[in-house]
Amino acid sequence: MGNIKLSVGIEIGGSNISWAARNQNQGLLQNSIITAPGDFRSNELLTRQMQSLRQEMLQKLGASVDDIVFYGIGSTGQPTPAGEIDGSANCAFKMTFAPEILGTNLKDFKIVNDVAVAAYGAKGYGFGATKFNSQGSPRWDGAMTIGTGTNIQLLKDGELLCNEYGQSFEFGHVPVASRETGAFCGCLRRGCGEAYFAGAGIATNAAVRLTELYMQKYKRAGQKALDKEGIMQEVATRIGNYDSISYS
Repeated sequence: MGNIKLSVGIEIGGSNISWAARNQNQGLLQNSIITAPGDFRSNELLTRQMQSLRQEMLQKLGASVDDIVFYGIGSTGQPTPAGEIDGSANCAFKMTFAPEILGTNLKDFKIVNDVAVAAYGAKGYGFGATKFNSQGSPRWDGAMTIGTGTNIQLLKDGELLCNEYGQSFEFGHVPVASRETGAFCGCLRRGCGEAYFAGAGIATNAAVRLTELYMQKYKRAGQKALDKEGIMQEVATRIGNYDSISYS
């Protein structure tokens, strides 16, 4: 690609990993976008997958590792002082970014929570960029996502509310029910908000509620209801088979 230098974005979600690149002349390169289900079984397998995704993206662009000058990484979980990612959904280990993944100087990347990336995007390119330019000072921008997990991130005058290491608020893991008896969350604790109003939690609680309504109906009618566990399984299966909603 000659003297054109690339900035690469990596999004590590609870289910998928996406790569994309931009350059200073053309902005986002649409043909650079690659998405694949994340292999979170071990750090070694994740490293191999990230290497493969990087190589696939570079081949599509006709570029090399030497063309990359910066990486921006948005991930579930939080960055650590050592430049790792800890507490990522579906990932039982701390993610590290060895040279084998990035192929560049380890100082040339920045990690923030993935919803913080959405907040920056909303401010610069989304609804916030067009509807709230006249907002007074301090200016507040934010984003909330509901997917595999859920979170909220806030910007004050364009700066993420975080500590010196870039660690920011984890709204999805604020308890909304008992830590002893509440629903299990992906973080292995009970009672987190994420266990109720994100991803699998929505489907599970919908199945439970529909089952309760079913049981009430047959009880009122004086009829013998079918096995409760069987009904819950049937409802959960039907919910899981619904097509994903697309806003594109």
